[in-house]
Amino acid sequence: MVLGFLYDPQDDASFIIKKFIQIRNHFHSIYKKKKFITEGDFEKFFKSKDIIKKKIKINKKTKLTMNNCGDFTWSYKSNDKFNFQVIPVVGFAFNCYSLDIEGFSAGISFENKGKIDHVTRDYNAAGALGAKESSSEATKLMKHLISISNNVFKNAYE
Repeated sequence: MVLGFLYDPQDDASFIIKKFIQIRNHFHSIYKKKKFITEGDFEKFFKSKDIIKKKIKINKKTKLTMNNCGDFTWSYKSNDKFNFQVIPVVGFAFNCYSLDIEGFSAGISFENKGKIDHVTRDYNAAGALGAKESSSEATKLMKHLISISNNVFKNAYE
């Protein structure tokens, strides 16, 4: 774990934005046309040599739902401290989180006209009933991510 005051979020934020752009470019038009995504829509996406995922059998016509989305979690060899996952609830979203940066989570949602939604999560430092906190690393990374994404995605869908 990196000490918060020494953490420079520039490279991590750039990496996450780059991956969100790839996800948006691959999946947004599919979702916009069908209003859902199938397992088969991931087949070409998962062929990237940079993606690390568990081996799964893809049924091309099966819609992604809460029942099967757990199989669609991956990371990248180029920066394996971040994990990406599918969230097919209330529309469709992709989440990026890190177990190394407590409280960090960012998402891209296709419901709000394809715009990027960023969230940062609190975590319970003292267990389920403890006070919620956010790590300084998560806060720095999220602020940097929002700053970059506001410039990158400002007119993406207008």
